[in-house]
Amino acid sequence: FIHPMDGEKEIPHYIEAIYAENQDGEVVALRELSLLEESPARFVFAIPEGTTSLTPYGFCNQHGLYRGASVVIKQAQAGI
Repeated sequence: FIHPMDGEKEIPHYIEAIYAENQDGEVVALRELSLLEESPARFVFAIPEGTTSLTPYGFCNQHGLYRGASVVIKQAQAGI
């Protein structure tokens, strides 16, 4: 997600958390963010074995939940 991380406004505007769900809707990775994060926020995690797709989400403190495009995971990528 390309989104501002702006803590200098009267009302801060930033992504509070980003996470990924697998093909079964299970959260497989989660990262809470702070106002001090650079934009865009980065999120690196190991893809669990057996994962066939991932869908990213981000929660904005002003606009709520964003859903990104799902991606298909090849077996060679899982477990990395």
